[in-house]
Amino acid sequence: MSESAVESFLRSTGGSEILIEIGHTSATFQDLESAILASSSTVSTRLTEGRGAGLIEIQHRPTDHGTQKRYTLTKLGKRVYNWAEKTDFHRKIRERRRVQRELDAKLEEFLGKVNRDRTVLVQDAEPGLSADYSQEEFDRLDANFEQLSEEELKEVTYEQMEADLNSVGQRGEIKHDEVESSNS
Repeated sequence: MSESAVESFLRSTGGSEILIEIGHTSATFQDLESAILASSSTVSTRLTEGRGAGLIEIQHRPTDHGTQKRYTLTKLGKRVYNWAEKTDFHRKIRERRRVQRELDAKLEEFLGKVNRDRTVLVQDAEPGLSADYSQEEFDRLDANFEQLSEEELKEVTYEQMEADLNSVGQRGEIKHDEVESSNS
């Protein structure tokens, strides 16, 4: 029960989140795995470290189908959790988790636009140009653009990107509309 083991656990990826998630109740591995923004192996490692630091213990509870392994906080773990509540640290952990999930969703949206844009570039490019451009292929495409100021280039590029994405979306809508009218 050394202080350095407790601090090390709380500073490690997923450590504080596990402590907060268990709180004054208990949790199964599956509960923790779905709530914590870390891999299942990281969650497993942190649970082992939390037990080693004297913060977490395992309880086996009877169920209709046998027993269920649940993680609870020890007396020391509950005391640390109480400090997390007292300092509002538990709220910040939950807020960070919410923000991280929002960030992940925005990343997926961003990657979707980038991938759609790459599709547009491939469709508009000369035959044989692959989606994984080499530097030479980019240089050939770049040579075809007229020289604009950096600000003008940004504005024109953004407008063209939006127009390209809109045309891809409209082509999808037209196909969808054609399918609906042929089904009528």
